[in-house]
Amino acid sequence: VLKQQWASEVRKFLPGKKIIVIEGTKAERNKLWQQQGDYYIVNYELILRDFEQMISYQWKYIIADECTKITNPRAKQSRLIKKIPSRYRVAMSGTLISNKVRCSCGNPTACVKNCATCPAGERLQSTPESGDILFLWFKL
Repeated sequence: VLKQQWASEVRKFLPGKKIIVIEGTKAERNKLWQQQGDYYIVNYELILRDFEQMISYQWKYIIADECTKITNPRAKQSRLIKKIPSRYRVAMSGTLISNKVRCSCGNPTACVKNCATCPAGERLQSTPESGDILFLWFKL
């Protein structure tokens, strides 16, 4: 339901964009990953199940909502999300997060601020292009 809500919000503000909500059985998800889309919406648990598909793309943006789900650097999904190739990363949360959260470069604000040591190296500036967005959603 929450992934569908995200899809609805994207449709509201960006009509005409193709949104792919990744869900279902492994076979169904594999078919969805093969489709060409503008926005892909998944939940954190799929990082563990569909990691190979996620790393096969060069994402322009990864937008991680409810990022408290990935604050433990020793957790497998926290380690894996850092391995998904992306030019930009945005971590969002309505919950206060610890200042110990780190980007892959070790800077706690690198995912949302300009950081010379961050692999992204710049702020979000451009409009996303087709197939460049991966939304991660965690169902509370």
